[in-house]
Amino acid sequence: MNRPVSANGVGSHDPRAQGSPTGRASNGGEPADGDPLTHLAGLPPQIFEVQRADAGVILRTGELTLRVNSDGSTWRVRKQWRDVDRGVVFEAADEADVARFVLALVENDIRRAHGLGRADRTLALSEDGVAQPGVGLLLTEEPGSGYRLSRRHHGARWFFANDLDAARFSTVAGIPLPQIHDALRGRTRP
Repeated sequence: MNRPVSANGVGSHDPRAQGSPTGRASNGGEPADGDPLTHLAGLPPQIFEVQRADAGVILRTGELTLRVNSDGSTWRVRKQWRDVDRGVVFEAADEADVARFVLALVENDIRRAHGLGRADRTLALSEDGVAQPGVGLLLTEEPGSGYRLSRRHHGARWFFANDLDAARFSTVAGIPLPQIHDALRGRTRP
């Protein structure tokens, strides 16, 4: 039996979390006017302090710092919360998925900056307390290293340091970035 839990931790930061940056999205369905991270960082009002670095881009908001970089085949997000390095918390092959992950983390901060209410996304928990992903996605624990989220039919795979971030991401994984941006501005709800 699954128990519901609020995903409103989006925008607040999960204390259980452990643990070429200017390329374009590879999935063709994303903004053509710039890379998704630049597009994300430019959302008004700008809640991020953005710094380009040799190894990637650094996004800061409040006590959260995200360091995003790529080795050419894999994008990684390293999280620092309250000056404590949480390590790599997300990996993906597509830069647009990095933007989706960042948006899922700070969605309510962005909505609040626009004078909007919190997005209410309810997540289910399994009997053993593991957050469950959305329909069509499979979450697999990899002992000692985190969780793999994958599409059941399309083969996309993402790495997460914790199950809650994976389940939150699953709520936006299939939504085109422009639709997410509109929702964050209060125009629609993804």
